Amino acid sequence: MTQMPSPGPLFALADSNVRRDDVMRLSGQTRQVAAALQRGERIGMEWADLHQVKRLAARIKDLRDAGWVIRSERDPATKCAVYWMEVGK
Repeated sequence: MTQMPSPGPLFALADSNVRRDDVMRLSGQTRQVAAALQRGERIGMEWADLHQVKRLAARIKDLRDAGWVIRSERDPATKCAVYWMEVGK
């Protein structure tokens, strides 16, 4: 099982509109999703199944509600959403 990331410096890079207090309130699964997005990963249902993250769309909504800018598109092969952030721009 993947070790849960702590809300450290990794999360400070997300977006200037995201407050550290908001990151501290995120659930463990939401922090796990955030860490993957920060690493530049494109995540979808396969990633969520592999990392045992339930309700990926809800976790993405939690991050968006906290101010994260997350892009998405529909994967034509699986017909499910794929999410990513543009890191380093």
